[in-house]
Amino acid sequence: MMVCLVCQGKKCKKRGSKKIMASCEKYLAKKGLEELCKIKGSKCLGHCKKAPVALIKKEPGWLFYQDKKTLKKHLKELLSKQIKLSFSPAA
Repeated sequence: MMVCLVCQGKKCKKRGSKKIMASCEKYLAKKGLEELCKIKGSKCLGHCKKAPVALIKKEPGWLFYQDKKTLKKHLKELLSKQIKLSFSPAA
Protein backbone atom coordinates (compact mmCIF):
# COMPACT_ATOMS: atom_id res chain seq x y z
CA MET A 1 0.00 0.00 0.00
CA MET A 2 1.13 3.51 -0.76
CA VAL A 3 0.92 6.34 1.72
CA CYS A 4 0.75 9.99 0.72
CA LEU A 5 1.73 12.45 3.44
CA VAL A 6 0.46 15.97 2.85
CA CYS A 7 2.21 18.55 4.99
CA GLN A 8 -0.09 20.37 7.43
CA GLY A 9 2.52 22.87 8.59
CA LYS A 10 1.62 26.54 8.85
CA LYS A 11 2.78 27.62 5.35
CA CYS A 12 1.40 24.54 3.61
CA LYS A 13 -2.00 25.03 5.23
CA LYS A 14 -1.94 28.68 4.20
CA ARG A 15 -1.19 27.64 0.61
CA GLY A 16 -3.87 24.97 0.27
CA SER A 17 -2.65 21.65 1.68
CA LYS A 18 -6.11 20.83 3.04
CA LYS A 19 -7.56 21.23 -0.46
CA ILE A 20 -4.86 18.93 -1.84
CA MET A 21 -5.71 16.26 0.76
CA ALA A 22 -9.42 16.56 0.03
CA SER A 23 -8.86 16.40 -3.73
CA CYS A 24 -6.68 13.28 -3.47
CA GLU A 25 -9.12 11.58 -1.08
CA LYS A 26 -12.01 12.39 -3.41
CA TYR A 27 -10.11 10.97 -6.39
CA LEU A 28 -9.29 7.73 -4.54
CA ALA A 29 -12.90 7.32 -3.37
CA LYS A 30 -14.27 8.03 -6.85
CA LYS A 31 -12.03 5.33 -8.32
CA GLY A 32 -12.55 2.88 -5.41
CA LEU A 33 -8.84 2.89 -4.61
CA GLU A 34 -8.86 3.74 -0.90
CA GLU A 35 -7.33 0.37 -0.04
CA LEU A 36 -4.33 0.94 -2.34
CA CYS A 37 -3.33 4.37 -1.03
CA LYS A 38 -3.90 6.27 2.19
CA ILE A 39 -3.82 10.07 2.29
CA LYS A 40 -2.58 11.39 5.63
CA GLY A 41 -1.75 14.78 7.03
CA SER A 42 1.69 15.20 8.52
CA LYS A 43 3.59 17.60 10.70
CA CYS A 44 5.82 20.09 8.92
CA LEU A 45 7.97 18.33 6.32
CA GLY A 46 10.56 21.11 6.36
CA HIS A 47 10.15 22.38 2.79
CA CYS A 48 8.27 25.57 3.65
CA LYS A 49 9.72 27.57 0.75
CA LYS A 50 8.09 25.10 -1.66
CA ALA A 51 4.74 24.90 0.17
CA PRO A 52 2.41 23.12 -0.14
CA VAL A 53 4.30 19.84 -0.29
CA ALA A 54 3.55 16.12 -0.12
CA LEU A 55 5.49 12.87 0.02
CA ILE A 56 4.42 9.54 -1.41
CA LYS A 57 5.77 6.42 0.28
CA LYS A 58 6.32 3.77 -2.34
CA GLU A 59 8.77 0.94 -1.89
CA PRO A 60 11.68 1.35 -1.57
CA GLY A 61 11.67 5.10 -0.87
CA TRP A 62 9.87 8.42 -0.74
CA LEU A 63 8.82 10.56 -3.70
CA PHE A 64 8.56 14.32 -3.15
CA TYR A 65 5.97 16.57 -4.81
CA GLN A 66 5.32 20.23 -4.37
CA ASP A 67 2.24 20.99 -6.41
CA LYS A 68 -1.24 19.54 -6.67
CA LYS A 69 -1.11 18.86 -10.41
CA THR A 70 2.14 16.87 -10.25
CA LEU A 71 1.03 14.99 -7.14
CA LYS A 72 -2.27 13.92 -8.70
CA LYS A 73 -0.56 12.94 -11.96
CA HIS A 74 1.94 10.72 -10.18
CA LEU A 75 -0.66 9.25 -7.84
CA LYS A 76 -2.68 8.21 -10.90
CA GLU A 77 0.39 6.68 -12.57
CA LEU A 78 1.50 4.82 -9.44
CA LEU A 79 -2.00 3.56 -8.70
CA SER A 80 -2.52 2.32 -12.26
CA LYS A 81 0.72 0.32 -11.97
CA GLN A 82 -0.38 -0.97 -8.55
CA ILE A 83 -3.74 -2.06 -9.97
CA LYS A 84 -2.06 -3.90 -12.84
CA LEU A 85 0.25 -5.67 -10.38
CA SER A 86 -2.54 -6.64 -8.02
CA PHE A 87 -4.64 -8.11 -10.83
CA SER A 88 -1.82 -9.85 -12.68
CA PRO A 89 -2.19 -13.62 -12.83
CA ALA A 90 0.25 -15.50 -10.63
CA ALA A 91 3.06 -17.19 -12.51
